[in-house]
Amino acid sequence: MPASGDLAVGASSSTVTIWHVKNKQISLFSTLKLSAGPYAIGLAYDDKGDLYAGDAGANVIDFFSAGEISAGGGSPTRTLVTSNLNEVYYLAATGNRLLADGYDQNGQPLLVSVNIRTGADTILQKSALSGQLIGGIALDLQDNAILNTYGNSNALLVFKKPWTGSPTSTFVYGSGAQNSYYSGISLDRSQRTLWAANFLIQQVIHGFANVQANSYPLGTIGRSTALVASEYYDSVAVDPQAKR
Repeated sequence: MPASGDLAVGASSSTVTIWHVKNKQISLFSTLKLSAGPYAIGLAYDDKGDLYAGDAGANVIDFFSAGEISAGGGSPTRTLVTSNLNEVYYLAATGNRLLADGYDQNGQPLLVSVNIRTGADTILQKSALSGQLIGGIALDLQDNAILNTYGNSNALLVFKKPWTGSPTSTFVYGSGAQNSYYSGISLDRSQRTLWAANFLIQQVIHGFANVQANSYPLGTIGRSTALVASEYYDSVAVDPQAKR
């Protein structure tokens, strides 16, 4: 969500829908068309209200200007094509920097910085993510990147800008993806709660979803919403988010 409180939602029809959020009510006012993917998992607003959308299953990030969004939508203002990322998943934007996670052509997880004009991507993290799966990025007001990983163990990793060093903080929140894992994270305005979309596997053929609170700085797991059967949340958004 940008400062306006508008909500972007990736839809299954190769579109991103934009909704006004006010007094616990939402209303659709803009529809954006993706250039490549069947839907978008990673969505990130920049400080100007422009929106980046990662096309699922592709190395493509679509950019939609704030003006186009307010005018009701349409095709991307421009499309960025990455070379290191073969599949784009989650995004986070700060100033004129865009971070993206996903997988290279060999299925190895990456965190990259993407040039917002050309799409050229620079690898920031690779070895620290080896053997894991990727599940979301969030930025705090100091531009520390919080990265969710899961697999053999589930952990939230914090990287200090320029995001190339070892994690400054690691919080293990689960013993492995066979039981549960986070699938999207969002930091609230207070900078004290990191919300996560959580998927819980209680039976091989039956899963549950809810939203789980985590302390920030990382260290404890807090309250959660009620479990919903046969649901899966790709991501989560918090209103209001931190103002930059």
